Amino acid sequence: MLFAGAVLSYLCVYEPLESAARQEAKVALSLKGAIVCPLAVVMGAAYLILGKRATDLFGTREHPSAVAWVCGVLLVLVGVGLYFYIKAALEAKGYQF
Repeated sequence: MLFAGAVLSYLCVYEPLESAARQEAKVALSLKGAIVCPLAVVMGAAYLILGKRATDLFGTREHPSAVAWVCGVLLVLVGVGLYFYIKAALEAKGYQF
């Protein structure tokens, strides 16, 4: 999950901003990728650091805990904010979406 989050962060956050910095003609922006990358990075890091204790904290896929729901909702909101930040930064450089 951490690796997938890192790849999404590169493709959906870094690459559009870097493409705009290079003044490329077209820049792609992914709503889903920008929303999911904070969730994947943080949850992947939590599972990597905590190991088996992460399941105790977050529950299982079938029975997620309240902590998992709160973290998930907050990280999705961070992702939405990230998307609008990237969109605003690209629009400030003259790109239209």
